[in-house]
Order: sequence, then C-alpha cells, then structure tokens
Amino acid sequence: MFFCVRITDRCPDANCGVDLGGAPAADIMGNRVGRYYGEWEFVSCEGVDGVWGDSTSIWVKEGASEFWSIIQVRNPKDMVKGVAIYGIDTRDFYELEMVVGTENFWTVPKNVLQTDNRYRVVVKYRTGTDDEWKIKGSDLAVPEANLYLYEHRE
Repeated sequence: MFFCVRITDRCPDANCGVDLGGAPAADIMGNRVGRYYGEWEFVSCEGVDGVWGDSTSIWVKEGASEFWSIIQVRNPKDMVKGVAIYGIDTRDFYELEMVVGTENFWTVPKNVLQTDNRYRVVVKYRTGTDDEWKIKGSDLAVPEANLYLYEHRE
C-alpha cells in the first residue's frame, strides 16, 4: 500500500519516528489507537492533491530580531537537505546549521540580519532540484514573515 503524506515533525519521544496524526493516520491505522509499525521513505509530493499546498516559503520564527533568527522551509517540494546564503552585493557565503532538537529550522547568521544587502537563499533538496529566493538580509529578521518563493525570484 502506498500513501503520500506530508510529515512536518517527529513524535516527541525517541521510540516513535514520524508523527502522522489526522487523516493520514486514520487511512493507515483505521480506528486503532497506538503506534503503527511500518516502513517509509522520502518521496516528492509536489503536485499531489491534498498534500501539496501553495508556494514554498521561508518562514521566520516569532521572536526574531536583528540579533537572532531561525527560519523554516514551509511547504517544501521534497526533503530539505540544507540551506545556504550567498551574497549578491557581497562575497558572503553561509551554509546554515540546522537547529539542534528540531527539524527543518535553520539558524541565520547575525551579520546577515543586520543589513539590507541582497542575498540568494538556496534551499537544497534531496532530489537536487533546489529553490532560490532573492531577498534582503534584514527580511530574515522580521518575526513571522512568510517569504513566498513566487514573490522572491527573478
């Protein structure tokens, strides 16, 4: 049996794996309560009705400022392998680090947040079909900003 579902996090305990919840869990487990043991693999859900949503975006976590920010790739077309920032107005280059204890949250360097210099933010996917935003560094310091890909490409 094959299901294409969006997984956005893991269960809170070390013995669980991925958290399906809602309709996908009911489709797989029926009315049973508990854990389902099975195998899974990453596949692209791009274009799959009910799983694929609107445009991919970079979301800035609440509490962000010019001194601290982490970002999350929302509605990615595939598994995110990494995020890099390349200077357009400068020669800067940053390979972002994933935040410890979470998935798909990435730490933005403070000196990027404190400038209006333009950057290319590249989201690297498992499939090698990367997405690229062109934004100002200070855009990544705006709490709860949702930077849609379609609004930030040239």
